[in-house]
Amino acid sequence: MEDFVRCLLIILSLILNVTGDMVHLTMVTPTPYGAGSSASISCFRSSPDAGVALSFGRPFQIGLPGSTVQTSTTLPDGSTQSVNGQTVTQDLTSSNDATGLFYCEGSNRGLTTRVYSIVHSIRRKFEPTDGQVTRTIMTGDDVTLSVVKVNSDSSPFWRRTRNGIIGLNLTNQYQLDFVMSSADAVHGDLYTVIGIGVTLMDNHFSMIRLIVRGCVPSKWGPPNCEDVCDMCYNGGVCNDETGDCICPPGFSGPNCLTDLHATAANIRGLHVLDDSPRAG
Repeated sequence: MEDFVRCLLIILSLILNVTGDMVHLTMVTPTPYGAGSSASISCFRSSPDAGVALSFGRPFQIGLPGSTVQTSTTLPDGSTQSVNGQTVTQDLTSSNDATGLFYCEGSNRGLTTRVYSIVHSIRRKFEPTDGQVTRTIMTGDDVTLSVVKVNSDSSPFWRRTRNGIIGLNLTNQYQLDFVMSSADAVHGDLYTVIGIGVTLMDNHFSMIRLIVRGCVPSKWGPPNCEDVCDMCYNGGVCNDETGDCICPPGFSGPNCLTDLHATAANIRGLHVLDDSPRAG
């Protein structure tokens, strides 16, 4: 089962309005560096939400001046949707406009869940170290975000997008390793890296989304975090707000033990980052 978890590449999840339960969704991309060539995102629906209606988009304007997606909050023009059982896939076109942070959202049983995925451009000049497009920390922790150069001699320039507003004059913003204090770490912030003096028309920016947990992975119920999480199997993680297990594609149930018989074709080549989703 460890091999199953390793074969997956991106899960970026944020659970909204959940009290002891959630709509069971997982979002992945087989093309994390495919914008400008071939990019897509898929949303997996699990029981008891296998038939829930889904919406897709961008959670906020990325706000990077010069980017072709600076003010976009929707999928790229020309995107097409296909449905295969419990999986809904959006083909995002072959243009650079497929670069960015995307969400999939579903509502059922009085609950709403939103999950995230990131797609970089094939023309990126930087990318997150070790492919880690999210960084998970505990409340009160300082954090270091890191990128590496990709076929580029440009110097890095870090920007922060918080709910569509670009942050300026960040400390250490011209380094490959960006260091911030716990006071500056806000859950859901998107950090981007551009090349200094290079036009952004090709959307070459790199992205890392910050996840801030209220409890250590084995506990839930902030701020005291006195409740112990149940065991989450098959790559599932504990929601620090509710104590529920967030299950990966192909599994459901209180402890992610119910095998939904996802085919190898649906999951091969995807990469999951275990980001310990939390309530927003």
